Amino acid sequence: MEKFYTIIKKPLITEKTFELIEKENKLVFIVERSASKNQIKKAIEKIHNIKVIKVNTMIRPNGEKKALIKLHPDFSAQDIAIDLGIFWILYTLKHIKIYYFIWIYDLYII
Repeated sequence: MEKFYTIIKKPLITEKTFELIEKENKLVFIVERSASKNQIKKAIEKIHNIKVIKVNTMIRPNGEKKALIKLHPDFSAQDIAIDLGIFWILYTLKHIKIYYFIWIYDLYII
């Protein structure tokens, strides 16, 4: 189990990854550069107790390896994102933007 945590470093959180989570049932992680697709698949399946259909990898310009994980339809990427705390960040940011907009809107009405 310990070796699985050395393969998966951290989830990648960007606007595009939120779209992938919501629309394509995919998760995105930064992984160990030397890890193969099969090793990444096994690590994700063991850590999160889910079934993975496909793993795509790419090397980012900063040298990190990014893995796009397509989940089986029986499993929800949104549920995993909530467990990881990713959607809490999005939920909080959306509410901050809404409150900011309401506050600005109220200023113009007065």
